[in-house]
Amino acid sequence: MALKEKRAIVCYRCGTLLGELEVELTQAGMARFREQADAMKRDHYCGVIQDTRKDTVSAGRR
Repeated sequence: MALKEKRAIVCYRCGTLLGELEVELTQAGMARFREQADAMKRDHYCGVIQDTRKDTVSAGRR
């Protein structure tokens, strides 16, 4: 009998808990877990817009 545990699925952009999945701690169980977690993350609409611009500070400002 394989060990099982519950793992939380979290959106790392906005911090929302998407749910929990019970995972079997085997190689096949972890592969299923990753597939299910990816599906949950794909279905999640994240309202956070990531700003990729870097703020520049001019030398004359203090």
